[in-house]
Amino acid sequence: MDIETAIRTAEQHVAQFEAHSGLTLQLFRDKTIEREFGWVFFYGPEDKAILVAGNAPFIVDRKSGVIHETGTAYPLEDYLESYARVGRTYPFAVPEHLVIIEGWKPGLPKVSLTKAIREAPKMGLQQA
Repeated sequence: MDIETAIRTAEQHVAQFEAHSGLTLQLFRDKTIEREFGWVFFYGPEDKAILVAGNAPFIVDRKSGVIHETGTAYPLEDYLESYARVGRTYPFAVPEHLVIIEGWKPGLPKVSLTKAIREAPKMGLQQA
C-alpha cells in the first residue's frame, strides 16, 4: 500500500466517525507519522474551537490496509511500540519473560500451573 491509498483509507475511517458524531471532522495530513508497519493518522473537528474527547490516532497497516485504533490513556509511543512488536496496539506487548494467564478458572490445579510457569522460562520454584 502506498501513502495515497492509506490516506483514502484514513479519510473513509474519519468519515464514519463524522457520520456518527454529527461534527465536521478532518484528517490532519500534516501530522501523519510514517513507520515501518504503516502510517499513523490524526483527526479532529474542523472547527478548532470544538474539543473532542477520545479521538485517538489510528494506524493504517501498510501490508493489509487494516485500521488499528490506538488510545488516549497512555503515550502514543507506547501503542506504536506495541504494534511494531506484536501487531496490536493494546493490550501492550509485554516482555518475553512475563507470563500472562487468561481464562483461569477456580478449581484448576495450582500445581500444574506452577509447573508450566517453571518450564516455560526455566525458572526455579521460588521465582515461578
